[in-house]
Amino acid sequence: MYENRIFKREASEFIHRKCQKPLKNKNMEFNSKKNLVIIIFFSLISIGLIRNCFKYVQLKQDYFIVYGTIYETARGQAGASLYYKVKINNKIYNGERLYGSSYLSRDYFLNKTLPVAISKIDTNNKKLLIEKSDFKEFGLERPDSLDWIGEDKF
Repeated sequence: MYENRIFKREASEFIHRKCQKPLKNKNMEFNSKKNLVIIIFFSLISIGLIRNCFKYVQLKQDYFIVYGTIYETARGQAGASLYYKVKINNKIYNGERLYGSSYLSRDYFLNKTLPVAISKIDTNNKKLLIEKSDFKEFGLERPDSLDWIGEDKF
C-alpha cells in the first residue's frame, strides 16, 4: 500500500511538471500554419462566391437589355469563350462569356449581334444572353431572331 501511494504521488508530480511546460513540437507549428493557410484559402473562395451571388441578384433585379457584338472567340478544353463589346452612352464595355460547347467552329459567333443584360447600377455587371435558359432567368422569351444559333449547339 505504501508503494501505491508513492507511485500515485510520483505520477501526480510527473503530470504536474508536464502540464506546466508547454510542448513545443515543430509538427504542431507546421500544422497550425497549414491550417491557417487552408482557412484563409477557403475564406477567400467563400467571399468570392458570396460576391458573385450578390452581383447575380443585383443584375436580375434591375437591368436593361442592349445588343453586343462578338469580336473574338476562343476554344479551350472547357468550351468556347465569347468576347463581346457593348456601347452605352458612347462608351464601350467589354465582356466575356464561357459556353460549354467547344465543338463550334471558331467563327460561328464572330461578328454576330446578341442581347446583353446589363445592371443599371454597375455597367460592369452584365450577361450575354444566348440560350433559352439565359432568357428564362430574366423572365424573357428568347427572340426568333436567334434561331440561327439552334438549341443543338449547346
